Amino acid sequence: MRPQLLNSFQKQWKSIKNSISFYASLVAFLFFLFALLIRSLEYTEWAIYYKEKWSIINTEENARLILGTLVGGIISLMVFSFSMVMVVINNASQSLSPRVVPGIIAHKPHQLVLGTYIGTILFCLIMVTAVGEAVPKGRSTADLGVMLSLVLGISCFGLFVYFIHSISQSIQVDAITNRVYERALGKIQQAIEQNKELPEKVFDKEKNGEDWKEVYTDTVGYLKNIHLSPLLSWLQERELKLEVVSRMGDFTVKGFPYLRVNQKLEKEEVNELQTFFEFYQQEYEHDHYRFDFKQITEIALKALSPGINDPRTAVRAVDLLTILFAEHFEIKDCTVYLNEEEKPLIFVREPTFEELLYECVTPIRQYGKEDHLVTGTVLDMLKNLIIVAVDQGHESNLSVLSKFVSSVSEEVDRSIHNSLDRKKLNRMLETIERLLNEREGIDPEDYIKLCIDE
Repeated sequence: MRPQLLNSFQKQWKSIKNSISFYASLVAFLFFLFALLIRSLEYTEWAIYYKEKWSIINTEENARLILGTLVGGIISLMVFSFSMVMVVINNASQSLSPRVVPGIIAHKPHQLVLGTYIGTILFCLIMVTAVGEAVPKGRSTADLGVMLSLVLGISCFGLFVYFIHSISQSIQVDAITNRVYERALGKIQQAIEQNKELPEKVFDKEKNGEDWKEVYTDTVGYLKNIHLSPLLSWLQERELKLEVVSRMGDFTVKGFPYLRVNQKLEKEEVNELQTFFEFYQQEYEHDHYRFDFKQITEIALKALSPGINDPRTAVRAVDLLTILFAEHFEIKDCTVYLNEEEKPLIFVREPTFEELLYECVTPIRQYGKEDHLVTGTVLDMLKNLIIVAVDQGHESNLSVLSKFVSSVSEEVDRSIHNSLDRKKLNRMLETIERLLNEREGIDPEDYIKLCIDE
């Protein structure tokens, strides 16, 4: 029961954390506690001494006027800021991709600004209750609280300027694509470091001589996340090894064999095992770099749509994908997770280079087939990946790359009819053919006829 509770708690926590109101509510609550603290310290000896020396608020009317003005002004700022967020989300969904919306919503600085607005309003409202109290030495205003309210109000005006600047920057397509790219690059480098010291084909060695049993999923959705730490402990207690057959991001249905274990499990153990895996029917969670590849691709496709017609954005997306694919060469086919004794217990199949290339290049090739700029950029990406594959010793991927070059060549031959464009693209195809032919031990006939008729 404990793994089930843990899994349920983590799902709820992730949902709450990704909400637009999480950090805003947290900051507002801290302001509320701070207001109560100041309220309790308002008429202590040191506070009264401060009032006698430095206070500029001497009447209840001035205190109420200041607090009322601050509350009204900050409410106006907050309403305008929330309106800006909604406009930005709507524009991002229409011009980029609906799946970039959660990233904008969960942007922490924006939530902190909104939380400061709400917290300042709460602070001022609580200070209003202190105005007019019967206090020692004839003091009748909450001077300390009002002065702090002024400081917070001035800070809110400064945050408003920052918010407008930040929200206008965050909606720019380059900012969004760069954020997704950096997130994907970090995850790829993390995956590379995970098994940097392990030999190739480590899973094939581990599974020899063992009878692996399949485990079938009991839910529907995209495989998004694995709770590794508790799962490693659970497997170690039962002396089990686990292979995740489905790749991260795969969509599964009930009864799909997505796991394999090296021993037969009882029904209760199968139920416990499945609680360590998260499935969502939404595809915008960013637990794996595969989703980031898809998101950059979707931004490129949206830019190529007739309503947007922004091929330069598609070119930028393809350039970023080139860097990510070059880094992906270093990822092993299987990510292995070790227990405390350095024994491999979990084997997670990674998306292959061919799978990712097909998911990203094929739709861009299809939607941009009549644009020589986009088509040329795709060919340039494949050419650069061939160079990287040769340079880094990943020549096993050359056959995959040549297939995609062939598919682009076929699309060009059918879709682009301008003689100047065909000649330029043909020169790029000849360069790629020459790069492939220069490799020792590679028969050009095993690849493709790259040149198109001019």
